[in-house]
Amino acid sequence: MLSRAIILRNTVMVALLNVGLNLVLIPLLSDQGVAISTVIAELSAMLLNYWTCRDIVNLIILNKDTCKNIFEVLVGCMGIVIVCGLCERVSNIFIQIVLAVSISGLVYVSILLLLRNQFLFKLVKQLKKK
Repeated sequence: MLSRAIILRNTVMVALLNVGLNLVLIPLLSDQGVAISTVIAELSAMLLNYWTCRDIVNLIILNKDTCKNIFEVLVGCMGIVIVCGLCERVSNIFIQIVLAVSISGLVYVSILLLLRNQFLFKLVKQLKKK
């Protein structure tokens, strides 16, 4: 695994990037600048940590089960995006949020069940035993 010095170096580099981006983007874009700088910093952290331990990560990412799980999650997320898009038509924001959260959860779990997600099936088996 990564040594503490490498983790500290990566964390400091990403923190400096985030602060620098905040200094530039907040005056220009206000709240959106914060969001953009955070996304860029988090993406940079992911890429930097991937590069640092790519020999370990490649073994996991290239695994058949991992690819299947990533596909299932992406399909489930597309279902959530569609539900949230449909819920935007509701005028009351409170009802919109309640509908989006509850229906999105049901759609996501349904998609995982249809795709026979291994984790979900194990969870259901454990719940049946209790």
